[in-house]
Amino acid sequence: MAVHIFGAVSSPSISNFALKHTASKAEEKYGILIAETIRKNFYVDDCLKAAKDEDTAVSLVQDLVSACADGGFRLTKFTSNSRNLLKSIPTDDHSKELQSRDLDYDDVPIERALGMRWYVNSDMFGFSVELPDKPVTRRGILSTVSSFYDPLGMVFSVILPAKKILQDLCTDQSLDWDDDIPSAPACEWKKWLSELDLMKTLNIPWCVKPFDFGEVTSAQLHVFSDASTRGYGCVVYLRLCDKSENIHVAFLMDNVSYYTYSTTVIHYINSEKKRFPVFVANRVRLIRDFSSPDQWKYIDTYDNPADVASRGTTTAKLLQDDKWFKGPVFLRTPETEWTIKQLLTDCDEQCEETVQSCVTQAQICESGMDCLINHYSNWYRLKRAVAVYSCVMDILQERMKCQLEKHVPDCQTTEVFTVKRLEHASKAVVKYVQSKTFSCEINSLQDSSGKRGRVPRSSSVSKLDPFIDSDGVLRVGGRLNKAQVPESMKHQILLPRKNHVTTLIIRDVHHKLSHAGRNHVLSVLRETFWVVSANSTVRNVLHQCVTCRRLTAPTCEQKMADLPPSRTSPGPPFTFTGVDYFGPFIIKEGRKQVKRYGVLFTCLVSRAELS
Repeated sequence: MAVHIFGAVSSPSISNFALKHTASKAEEKYGILIAETIRKNFYVDDCLKAAKDEDTAVSLVQDLVSACADGGFRLTKFTSNSRNLLKSIPTDDHSKELQSRDLDYDDVPIERALGMRWYVNSDMFGFSVELPDKPVTRRGILSTVSSFYDPLGMVFSVILPAKKILQDLCTDQSLDWDDDIPSAPACEWKKWLSELDLMKTLNIPWCVKPFDFGEVTSAQLHVFSDASTRGYGCVVYLRLCDKSENIHVAFLMDNVSYYTYSTTVIHYINSEKKRFPVFVANRVRLIRDFSSPDQWKYIDTYDNPADVASRGTTTAKLLQDDKWFKGPVFLRTPETEWTIKQLLTDCDEQCEETVQSCVTQAQICESGMDCLINHYSNWYRLKRAVAVYSCVMDILQERMKCQLEKHVPDCQTTEVFTVKRLEHASKAVVKYVQSKTFSCEINSLQDSSGKRGRVPRSSSVSKLDPFIDSDGVLRVGGRLNKAQVPESMKHQILLPRKNHVTTLIIRDVHHKLSHAGRNHVLSVLRETFWVVSANSTVRNVLHQCVTCRRLTAPTCEQKMADLPPSRTSPGPPFTFTGVDYFGPFIIKEGRKQVKRYGVLFTCLVSRAELS
């Protein structure tokens, strides 16, 4: 297949394979440098490559364009911090912003590379902080944090506090994705956003070696790691030395050193006898496969630059602290002046662990009313049980009153189980549920003497203009006071979204309507109750209805049998033939009408037809 459609699921894999195949073909003709550039320096359709001098860059671009052209790829939209290199490339192949610039006088415009800003003139990376304006909710915070693109983790320590805010909000189960967050984390979030504008002033050099640096005699890679309750991170620095013993430390090889603040980790790595748990043993084996124990060194937390990555910091502190971008001070001094601590204790003794098993018995305090509500799965039975308990309580109070009044010889109770008592029981259950779910709203309305419109705007029911009626029930407000409808339809009773009582009421309405659909249930339900997010709540309850799922289940389909040999055996046309007659058709022949019939012969193998 020589041509593939654009946009198919397999398109990225096919295009990547074609690019890798082009690299393999170019290796024999253009050399290993061109082949490795195509294999490792392309990100989707962008190529980022650095060369040690301009002559090498010019030769590299020419060979790279030719190699890609042999594979059917056309490289274009070039940009570079070298004007001589740009002059060697045709103007039509320059980037769109660069084609209208005079390379002798005009500055090279700012470009974007992998979502970051590339200041071409100074050859530095920067960050774009033009974040979208989102509401202060869990969903808005997640969207904003995800919009900040940092592919190399250069400023991860600034993003970590925002992720910590989101993590703390996710632990609050009562907070939904689109609910307004509390005031304390909202202030922290706004402060983080206000300081994020300082990120525009951050410039990170792309080249790890200064232009006037001498011939490199030593290149060392230093890796620092740190972990905390907030997160964990690592940072890598390249330490270069030249013939004049000048030292340069680059924020990111011959010698690699690893630093950690944890003495336990170093003892794990250096231990030769101790048998560790599977989790620890697997990671120690992986570390020792790619490094030796003598490469691991201890560093104090104060000197560890990775401490910033694991604990987070503000944008202002990150820009003022040189330890993150330039590394610790001792890296910029000769190795003879380093004061790195060496742990000389017996590692096998240090790794001895004492495993303790602790069993904690947790008791969940649940009120009697909660136990009673959760015990029933039917709304009518729950109302009836509450009514019975209410009736018994009234009888006991009446008997105690009779016993206190000694002049009454005998006290006869006349309590009757009536429909009115069921209504009182229903209101009692609803008031209890409202007191647990809408406690802030009820307190606000009670403090304002029952006036409407005093519910905080952060409440999920603030737009419903709630108020408390004479029975102490929280109801929906509105403008239907003069409507000629029952009072329960003017001001419905407020119910929370996720509550067992709400589920029982919806289920009761659904059963009374003979398992009607969602719209019908909603219509009847809102004659008395107003459920927050009623549409999705009713849909979930109806989805769990066993009767509805059985009635709306798709009918079973009979699996067709295998085709007979006459349909699958190869042979000449019409070796196996099916015949179908049809008619009669009344046609006119002259002045008379005659009957005509049709016959259709079908080849069972090729499905050819002959009539």
